[in-house]
Amino acid sequence: MVLTRSKRDVEQRQQEILDALNDYYKTLNWPSQSSSIHKYILLLGRTRAGKTTLKHMLEDPRYIDNDMGLISKTRETDVKMFDISQSNLRLTLVDTPALIDRHMYTDETLSINESFNRINSTCLNKDIKELHLVCFCISLESGINDRDLELIRQLLDHFGPELAEHLCMIITRCEFKNDEQRLKLQDEIENDTAFKLICKQFKKDIYFSGALRCDDWNQGSDAILIQFKNVCNYRQKFIGLFQQSNTTYKLKLDDVRPANETDSNKSFWRCKFRFVPSFFNNTTSEDLLPFVFFNNV
Repeated sequence: MVLTRSKRDVEQRQQEILDALNDYYKTLNWPSQSSSIHKYILLLGRTRAGKTTLKHMLEDPRYIDNDMGLISKTRETDVKMFDISQSNLRLTLVDTPALIDRHMYTDETLSINESFNRINSTCLNKDIKELHLVCFCISLESGINDRDLELIRQLLDHFGPELAEHLCMIITRCEFKNDEQRLKLQDEIENDTAFKLICKQFKKDIYFSGALRCDDWNQGSDAILIQFKNVCNYRQKFIGLFQQSNTTYKLKLDDVRPANETDSNKSFWRCKFRFVPSFFNNTTSEDLLPFVFFNNV
């Protein structure tokens, strides 16, 4: 027999969970430096890769997104500057619409070069002339496929191979993954036959991210407490990464290229890409539930 708690009981438990989150958050010792530093970060990835959720999590790890849709609502490049609490960091974060999948959700059909041109132009118009990091986001739910490979290849073709020195991969939707599971994921990504070549282009390494699940919050589930500890750990590692990223990729007008320009060096990248991570074989249906969030915690 399944017992259903009353709305009042759920709300009371939610308040208790929120108090526990706030208490835990106050106890954390975040990495810091003596002076304030400003970093410029670009987020890229396919639809529903978790880019916008990552942005909100960096602002506040207690964030629970209320985006109930299956389609990304980021339709234009969004530039936001904010301070990272518990640190001396100020970020200017460039959140981009889905690149490869964009034509599926809008009436506008853009080539990859056109999308990159728009991102570059938006940054320059906002007086962003350099990037400390370019974060390529991949959802654990979706895995890695040939569209990701193509996007990474065209990204480096468009902006130049020197961008790889500032490129990191972020695997999102990992709020329930423990250390052992994350190590297994990273090992499989780095050693997969098809992905091994492109993985070497992520000179800033592989990171993990996540956020609090709306379903668990709505039920007043203690699972939120486990998720929060992981999310805070991810955020702390991002703060360290940002603080240590001292060199930059310089944006320039030359990066705006004709939309129909032929890509070069395709033979270096071209391969039959079939990467479907084997770790999904051991992933429970609970792990693959849609991630939706609620934002007024």
